[in-house]
Amino acid sequence: MQSFPDGVSQDVVFEGADAGDAHDITVESGPGCKDGGAMQCAAPAICGPVVQTVEVVQSPPPPLGGTLIPGLYVLTSATVYRASAGGATPTFQIAYSFTSSQFAEASYEDGFEQSPIAGSYETAGAILTRNITCQTSSTATDGYTATSTTLIVYRAPSGTNDTYELVATLQ
Repeated sequence: MQSFPDGVSQDVVFEGADAGDAHDITVESGPGCKDGGAMQCAAPAICGPVVQTVEVVQSPPPPLGGTLIPGLYVLTSATVYRASAGGATPTFQIAYSFTSSQFAEASYEDGFEQSPIAGSYETAGAILTRNITCQTSSTATDGYTATSTTLIVYRAPSGTNDTYELVATLQ
């Protein structure tokens, strides 16, 4: 069982997932926790830190791929790579939940809740493709690096030359 200290249990089951994909995830209660729209898209509660983005003026490191370990990931650091200094450096609070084939994500940016999303995912090389089926129907493709304890997602918002490196730690 994955847990935060002093937690309360929350069952997470993904729509369309096999019974073996259900996870008992424990989340910390308290003022820092947000439900992340948990009633929508089976999004996980967010109990991790609010992370201030750090700006770095250089090219981002290349994504390396790797084996994505199923579980609950909480954002622990964020870096924005850009060609010149001076852009926005938002705060983020993000929780990702992965099974062997399904994902759900809940997030806040600058204190505002983003719509939770969920669906299936696949990895190929250093690309993480999320086929979003809850809240909207779309596909998100990002570079990623996975280790036994972290997931790093490289997200490049459209209309910018910025690349956000979002480092999440397996709980």
